[in-house]
Amino acid sequence: MGTPGAPEQGAHLTLYGEGDHSINRRTLIGGAAALFSLPVGMRGRADSIERTKVAMGGSPLLARVRALRWIGTAKTYSQGKAVHIGVETSFEPFRRARADSWILSEGRSQIRTLMLEGDQGFQVSDGRQSSLSPANLLNERQQFGAYGYLVMAGSDWRASGRGTLRGTHKDFPAIDLRCGTDGRIVAADYLVAPPDDSTGIAGKSIRQHFTFSGTVTDKGLRWPKRIAIAQKGRPFFDLSIDQLWVELH
Repeated sequence: MGTPGAPEQGAHLTLYGEGDHSINRRTLIGGAAALFSLPVGMRGRADSIERTKVAMGGSPLLARVRALRWIGTAKTYSQGKAVHIGVETSFEPFRRARADSWILSEGRSQIRTLMLEGDQGFQVSDGRQSSLSPANLLNERQQFGAYGYLVMAGSDWRASGRGTLRGTHKDFPAIDLRCGTDGRIVAADYLVAPPDDSTGIAGKSIRQHFTFSGTVTDKGLRWPKRIAIAQKGRPFFDLSIDQLWVELH
């Protein structure tokens, strides 16, 4: 899970055009009125969802997020051994993504690019482009679906009352977020389809556990600075974001 050419520092880079309009104050007022019209029991659960959205930047802002882009470093793990890579990632939640990655010790001379667009997926390596297999395409789409859920817009949410929020989307597996008392997301559990393996035999779905820490911000969106993913209790992917760009509708 790891993206395009190096951005200029301080530049506002967009994927799909600019649209940085002010947040509608009436939306804030209307949302509060709707919340307090709920029965007390339902209001408590709605409060926990809204508290998490506020911790991310607020419902009106989240509804306007069109795309995110970041640059940073990551560790991927193979047979318990860490590989240090540079990453640059851009994605539009639940729709499309592009990810460039390179071995840090080798620099950008050998970049691997992953592109997802709807039901199509490609990778470019050593100057050659190839289509992703159906299994790898599904796995990568679902991996980026987890990032889409973190925007908390374009998906449905319910609270369990124990600091856990369940997000659902018709095209992706459900996700369970665990939140602190301040509403910040601290962990998540998610299930993804397996990628192809060397035997060509389909495996079982993979349970992933996410932990989130730190904060990086742009346009008022507060995004986790570090995203660590474990599979079967073992490190799988550990991302540290250096800079974030957010595109708004």
